[in-house]
Amino acid sequence: MAGELETLLKAWSNSRKIGINAQDEEGKYFLVFDGRYEVGMSQLGQSIYLESDLAEIPVKRELAQDLVERLMEHQLAQSKSGPDVLSLSNDGKNLTMFRVLKAGRLELNDFEKALGGFVNALAYMSSLIEAPMRKAPEPSHINAQIFMP
Repeated sequence: MAGELETLLKAWSNSRKIGINAQDEEGKYFLVFDGRYEVGMSQLGQSIYLESDLAEIPVKRELAQDLVERLMEHQLAQSKSGPDVLSLSNDGKNLTMFRVLKAGRLELNDFEKALGGFVNALAYMSSLIEAPMRKAPEPSHINAQIFMP
């Protein structure tokens, strides 16, 4: 069903007595959760996409490397159990996260759980972004002696 996302969003918004903005020019809907997590939603064929920008990649190489490494470590640890995918935006300037839902027989309850899980994952990843940069340990001066028999 091509309009399953619209049907689910309408049922979801009616159950919460909130309004949903119209689609943008690209056919996406946007909702903001907790005043800070903007989630874009769109449907392409039998797939519903939830997506959100996480952070702009810092210009300074050291900061960019730390941020990407930190998030990728957590993404890798969760990749087998979690449905969320960390990626770069098309222009390569932002880190984004998305989740793909199978349309077709998606019930409202399943949609609510997926949406809530996605927002929770955004909150978690955002907390990692806001954490202070890790510093590499200072090199120590090790005096080693090698004994050869």
